[in-house]
Amino acid sequence: MNWVGNKAREADLLLSLFPLDFQNYYEPFVGSGAVFLKVEACQFFINDRCKELAELYRAIKGNRELFYNYLECFADAWTNIDREYFLQSDYLISAYKAFRVEQTSYTDMVLEVESLVGRIRYDNVFSIKFTRDEYAFNLEKRFQVVRKFICMNKDERTGGEYDDGKILRKIRTGMKAAIFSFLQNLYNRHTSLDDLRVALFYFLMMYNASGAYLLDKRHEFSIPYAGEKYNDKRIESKYKSLQEKLLREKLLKTYIGGSDYRTFLRRTRPGKEDFLFLDPPETGNYIQNGGWEFTYDGYRKLLNYLDNECSSRWLMVVRNEEKLREMIISRPNRIAAYSKYDLRLMDMEDESATHLLICNY
Repeated sequence: MNWVGNKAREADLLLSLFPLDFQNYYEPFVGSGAVFLKVEACQFFINDRCKELAELYRAIKGNRELFYNYLECFADAWTNIDREYFLQSDYLISAYKAFRVEQTSYTDMVLEVESLVGRIRYDNVFSIKFTRDEYAFNLEKRFQVVRKFICMNKDERTGGEYDDGKILRKIRTGMKAAIFSFLQNLYNRHTSLDDLRVALFYFLMMYNASGAYLLDKRHEFSIPYAGEKYNDKRIESKYKSLQEKLLREKLLKTYIGGSDYRTFLRRTRPGKEDFLFLDPPETGNYIQNGGWEFTYDGYRKLLNYLDNECSSRWLMVVRNEEKLREMIISRPNRIAAYSKYDLRLMDMEDESATHLLICNY
């Protein structure tokens, strides 16, 4: 799943630096789990302060049927909207061309779009009914297609007229955006941390434009659809892989926390024979992890815990920036660096280093 700070590319490099022998594995900032999924240990203790992400891990661990039913509904809707749209595509292309040459006014265009997309019935797209579903879905279809009409008309004035194929693709993107926005609004209204919210969370993370869980000041997920390049993206194989036997067996040996790292570590109490891998969020990004910020003071407290309270071996990776370098360099730990671009270890003074590695072994 898309996640800010995903260490999928660096996972093998980081694993090569882990101790050869340890009992249990702890990861207080697990994120997408790219490193966790490759580690071998007796037991696993993972945590993320984003409660939706933690609950996603629990849904996979429990193989929860309702969670997968919702994902299947969303995946089918992504396909069904194409079938329903293409039945109306010729009419929509004609409606746009009439608007383009000003044969119809803006008001008449909106009414025509509303009539045409209204033929795409909710029940022919979604297999599960949600609150205010038909009305909200119609609003999204009209809004997104009208928006595409206006954007295409504006772009054509400077770049020349689109052919029918391009118009078809643009309006199709509007229909996909309607699916995304309808589910996004449902997510923001449905605040209970249950299978529906977690399935919506997974879907939105797969298709949003930033590839990150970004919240606005109202604590709502407001990042738009990623656009035309994602029109043919399918999630069936992705979510079905979550049910693979090896993954579930690993999660059955895993404690899953959903709190701040201090609470998690106090509850789980890693010991001398255990190993911690720490990949804290970058500083200053309040909305990155569901509406909370990991500050420089948070880094100081984390380093103090590691130096003074932690009996386990540990390795931490942080972004190579001046304030963190100053904070780290005076401590009695081993320090190295690497570049995330060519995946090679280097001296921390190397200007091409993107990240620092700190450990106590």
